Amino acid sequence: MTALIRAHADSGPAAATDKTAVATLPATTGAALHVIHAKAPLRDSPDASVAPHVHLVQGDEVTLPDRSKAGDGWLKVRYAAKSGTAIERWIRADDMETDAH
Repeated sequence: MTALIRAHADSGPAAATDKTAVATLPATTGAALHVIHAKAPLRDSPDASVAPHVHLVQGDEVTLPDRSKAGDGWLKVRYAAKSGTAIERWIRADDMETDAH
């Protein structure tokens, strides 16, 4: 069984409709996570005001390369693009879920 952490969403504009939004995520490095919303932006830093470079879509899989870089409602994730390039960016924790759900 995978250990779990709870990552609380921040109180930015995206969280205004649900201030109790929480995602349950694995505490292990390399764990697979899936996007649960229709569109989820990847950003250079854990800040909603930073313009996204790319968007993931519902069902896309990412990994958690470094569990220590999780907090304040954000996760640093690795996405394997169709070109084969690995992209590491920040995503909101409440956009993700594990296979355990």
